[in-house]
Amino acid sequence: GRTNTRQHRGETMSDEIAYKAALWGRLPNLRSAVNRPGSQGQALVEFALTVPVLILLVAFAVNFGGWLYAWIEVASAARAGANYAALGSASFGSPSTPSNGEVRRLVRADLSSLPNRPRVSVSSDNPPDPEPGYRSVSVEISYSYTPLIPGLGFPTLSVDRQTVMRAIQ
Repeated sequence: GRTNTRQHRGETMSDEIAYKAALWGRLPNLRSAVNRPGSQGQALVEFALTVPVLILLVAFAVNFGGWLYAWIEVASAARAGANYAALGSASFGSPSTPSNGEVRRLVRADLSSLPNRPRVSVSSDNPPDPEPGYRSVSVEISYSYTPLIPGLGFPTLSVDRQTVMRAIQ
């Protein structure tokens, strides 16, 4: 069968252990570095310098996550509103085409988890559909995102989304 390459060269496992022990003996003693006078003060200074940076990173991560959540919610609400406007009359329990006000209420209810109120506009046949028998429905949402943790230089961002769908008249 196959033999260990170290044993093949004439070395044994005890030689390997002795080599590792000699290598560890050459390393500096780490305990003496920890107990050196002034090392605890140095650790305190390093901690004091890194904590503000970590707090800023966490604050920017929270603000970016909030903006990303708002962006996804606005896109989803625009899609849901246009879908409801286009297929509302085909839905069970809604025998007629929903009005623009009903679509606006649906979109605002969908965005109720966001802290600011969005601007929602719903229009039919804008842009007009080129084929007869169809109409286009457009839902446009504009949302102004304000940071969840203010005062750290994160800007107020605008999230705008427009969704257009076709509906059979």
